[in-house]
Amino acid sequence: MNDFRKIAGIEAYAPTDNVSELTARTNDEGWATVFEGWLKTSKLQPRDAVLVFSVGGGDMERNVSPNLVAALKLAKAVGAKIIGVVGRDGGYTAKVADACVLIPVVNPVHVTPHSEAFQAVGVAPAGFAPGGEGGAGRSGSPRRGRGEEQAVFWTAMAC
Repeated sequence: MNDFRKIAGIEAYAPTDNVSELTARTNDEGWATVFEGWLKTSKLQPRDAVLVFSVGGGDMERNVSPNLVAALKLAKAVGAKIIGVVGRDGGYTAKVADACVLIPVVNPVHVTPHSEAFQAVGVAPAGFAPGGEGGAGRSGSPRRGRGEEQAVFWTAMAC
């Protein structure tokens, strides 16, 4: 997320910014809702976006990254934008995303490393301008009350 904040000037946060909170949520609430709970506490709003880097994109029926699916359902419910960079068939992320880059399967044996390598290149979502001057508190939660032009990017990572 540092590149989004530092280079692109986009207000960005990730659940992994505060490992203590992430592990406490996982311990207390369970892995299946860890990202959803983090987004609720972060006060996800319609002017926000969730950026997903995932190999499979989540699939409740196959029990693949149910934590990601729960977070994306919350994002849809509040009207936040969803942007994905996903491999395989894109899973739930590709179905609900406002914009999604689907990384093609070149070799089925190497789907995971190929997807992760492509994501690491730093694919930037198109169509979103850098936000305002917001800042983060010690907990990693954004300070609210800035102008409506601010675009805040949240991320959820799952395989």
